[in-house]
Parts: sequence; C-alpha cells; structure tokens
Amino acid sequence: MGPLKSPDELMPDASLIRRMGEYRTDLERHARECLKIRNKEGKLVPLLFNPLQRITHIEAEKQKAETGRVRAIVLKYRRGGASTYILGRGYSRSTLHHGVSVAIMAHVSQSTNALYRIVKRFQDNNPIAPPLSTSNVKGLEFAGMDSRYGVFSAENEEGGRGDEVSFLHVSEAAYAPNLEGLMSGIGNCVSDVPGTEIWLESTAKEPFGDFYDRCMDSLAGAGEYKLIFVPFTKDPSCSAIPPDDFEPNFEREHEAFPSEAELMEMQGLTLNQIFWRRRKMGGPRNIIKFSREYPITIQDCFSAIDDSAFISPLDMLRARNAKIEPYGSIIMGVDPSGDGKDRFVISVRQGRKVLKIASRTKVKFNEGIEFIKSMMLEYKPDRVNIDCGGGGNGAAYSSALRDDPEHAEIVRGVNFGSTSQAKMANREKPGPVDRKAEMAGRLKDMLESVEGMDLPDQEDVQADFCAVKREFTSPDGDWRLVPKKKLKTRSHDLFDSIGLTFADKYVAQLHGVSGGDINLNDQRTRAIKGVPPEHAGWMS
Repeated sequence: MGPLKSPDELMPDASLIRRMGEYRTDLERHARECLKIRNKEGKLVPLLFNPLQRITHIEAEKQKAETGRVRAIVLKYRRGGASTYILGRGYSRSTLHHGVSVAIMAHVSQSTNALYRIVKRFQDNNPIAPPLSTSNVKGLEFAGMDSRYGVFSAENEEGGRGDEVSFLHVSEAAYAPNLEGLMSGIGNCVSDVPGTEIWLESTAKEPFGDFYDRCMDSLAGAGEYKLIFVPFTKDPSCSAIPPDDFEPNFEREHEAFPSEAELMEMQGLTLNQIFWRRRKMGGPRNIIKFSREYPITIQDCFSAIDDSAFISPLDMLRARNAKIEPYGSIIMGVDPSGDGKDRFVISVRQGRKVLKIASRTKVKFNEGIEFIKSMMLEYKPDRVNIDCGGGGNGAAYSSALRDDPEHAEIVRGVNFGSTSQAKMANREKPGPVDRKAEMAGRLKDMLESVEGMDLPDQEDVQADFCAVKREFTSPDGDWRLVPKKKLKTRSHDLFDSIGLTFADKYVAQLHGVSGGDINLNDQRTRAIKGVPPEHAGWMS
C-alpha cells in the first residue's frame, strides 16, 4: 500500500475534482483514461469499450434513466468482455462515489478470484485511485469514502447475506449451484432504491432452470430485469481473413443447425466470419458447444444443447427473414393471461404472414375487453379465437364479446384441452389428441412447407416457439405438447396465441365469400380472394 499520506496530500485539487465529476457521468471516458486491462496478447492497455460493452452500457444507462436503477441480465458469448465491463462499472461507482458497496461473485471460487484480479488491476494502475484502508482476499475498502468492493463465491449462499449491497454482480449465473437461493440471500441485500444495480451475466447452459426462466421472463417483459444480448457477429475480433480458395459449406454439420452458406444468407455473415467460425469450432462434433458459447440468436444459447424442439430453429430463422405478402382471411388469436407471469397476447395472421403480435401484462378484465376490441377495430378480423381452457378467464372474454351483436358471429371460444377435431372425425387414426396439439401441428406444417411463414423478427418469438416439445401418448402415434409444468418452464404464450389462429382449417366468411367451408384449392375461391395459386393451404 505504500507510506501513509498526510491530510494535505489526500486533498484533491480543483482540476481533479472537476475531472472526477466528469467521470461520474461518463463511464466510458473514465474507463478509457483510468482503467487498465490485459488484452488477449497479454499487454496492459486502456479499457476501450468493444461493441458488446458499448451496447451493454447504452442499454443499462437507458434503463437507469427510465427507472433510476439497473436490473440487467447479460446473455453473453465467451470472452466478449461482459464481465470486464460490469467489473469496471462497479469499480467506477465505488471509487467515484461515497457509500457504495459492491459485491462480486462467480459460480466457483477460482472464477471469483479471476474477477477480483481484474479489479485489483484497475486499482493498481488507476492514476487517480483512492487510497485503500483494506486490501485482502475478501476485497477492497477505500479510505475515507465508506465504499468497498467485496468478493464472494456463489458456492456459499450465505456469503454477503448480512451486508447492505448497492451493486451486485453475479458472473456465470447460469452455472451457480443455486441461483434462486443466492438471489433470495444476497440478492435481497440490494434495496429497491435509486442508484442500485444488480447484474446477472452468463453464457447459456440449458433451456430450463432459474437462469433460463429469468431470461425468458425478461424477454416477455415480466418483472424488472432487462435482457441484454449481443451476438458474437458484432465483435470485429470474431473474424479472420480466409485463404483465397476458401468456400462456405452448403452441407450442414448437424441437422439442427444451418450450414455455413445458410448462415451467410439468413444472418448476413461474411466470409471472414465463416472462416473464423469454422476454425474456432474445430470440427462438426463441436457445433453444439460452439453455438452455445458463440450464439448468433438468443435461441442459439439454449436450443444449441437441445435439438429436440417441436419447432426447428432453422424454420424459425427462415420465417423471421421471410417477406410474404398477406392474403385471404384475417384471423386473430387471443391468449388471455391467467394467474402468474403469463402475458395477455393477441396475434393477427393473414395467410402466411403474422401481421401483429401485441402483448400486455397484469391485465384486468375490463382492460382485456378493450384491448381485444381495439385490435378488432384496427384489423377487422374474420375470426377471433380465444383460449377458454386451463381455468383462466378466456370463457368470460368470449362470452362478453359474443353478447355484443357486432362481434357475435366472429368470436369463438377454443378449449386447448378438448378433443382434437381430427380425433372427433376418426378416433382410430393416430394424431394430436387435443386442440392445442392440433393447432400446433397446423402451425408447424405451415412453417415447414415450401412457402413457409412470415413471422416478426423477434428473439422472444423464436425462444417461445423453440421451447415447445412434443410427447407421444400411445404406441400408435397419438401425441400432445409437453405441459409446461413437466418442462419446468413458463407458458409459451406467443406460440399459443399464434397457434389459436389455426383453430379451424377454413373460415366461413372471407371478405365477401360466405357460406360453408371454403376450399382454398378451388380456383374460383382463390381468384375472389386474390390468393396466388401457389399459396393453397391453411387459411385459419
């Protein structure tokens, strides 16, 4: 620590006070001018924000401006610098402000120690570092500031439980032995007051568990946490110049993942990125691990280790990049929120294009009625299908809307758990056993067809779709969707809402065409509706 300084030596001059004041509102400048890191070549260099760090910073500052606090989940790729950014943010807070208590922890002690070495490097090379009153394996305390940087391990759920923490950083949160217990311990030491921050950052692990649920809840807008995801393709260092004869593969290394050529087309990857990816992956046998550690989409993080999804991630990527003109009937699917964290979701589909997905949380009944009516007024649907199963209040919504003569003919209640139309038609024929599975099957058929579907380019839509699984209920081939309780995950309400638009094969009224079932394969019907001949298929 060196010799003790006199009070006069500790007194900052006016220029330093002004400079520190500027740093308090400009973290990127403070990092650039005062914080040092070891780069990948082992050299000591200033902390200059890379794209991941800058995007994370922008999102955090935006949330702080809106709420006064930061509650963030960073879903990261390996060695992208997310941990370093959060460590620098915590160090900046604790050395430029009085009374800041920072707690950092990782899933194991060895990783926690590695994080602490980065913080110590900040302190040892900071030209305006505050003097230390304490420096040991448990952390740093800054003299005369009542601020400290504490070090804990997630292996010890009791660590830091009795402290008052204003900045909490949990690294590799997906790998914490008991994240839920950890957050009920030290997580509750962070008060819900302005200026406090909680950061959970991690590479992905599996598509279930507390970290996964927190990510999906954040995507759904449930709770106070913001999910921050930056694909590895944003990082200039994830690129390398290929040899002149290098060409992308058109064959897939694994049936569940796109080929190199498909990635270039669907995700806009350059040849340099493809070359870096192939070299980094080290062979087809490593594609699952690579996709988890270097994801391009949020779904890559989780589906990469679970290729048994009912809906293929490849079909979702194709649908997210599709540009299909809407045609035919306009069908609306309404999945009202029940108890818990579910969203109230309304989807609107016309032909192969989903025109809109709108969602809200914590919706009271009267608000739900007006929400549905406003969407009906905007899109003028031919059919509105409302989920009435599961013990929710969908039947009440359906009944209230059907009591209005203006809506009586187009609103239908659909019970997810009731017997499928296919089974009612032929009990012996193998297939979906209930309406929910039947609608999901029709949706899957359209996604997998040559024409495909046009879905909104949203990470939460892909995450919802690819988390759905199927299970067989008989040796003959009867099947249903795996219940969410069995999957240990939240409801797939975006998927369910779009699925509801497939409640029936055809709609009785098609903008001037009415009476009976409409056969889309009939040339006259398609001509009246303006449906292109190549688009014969499901209308609703």
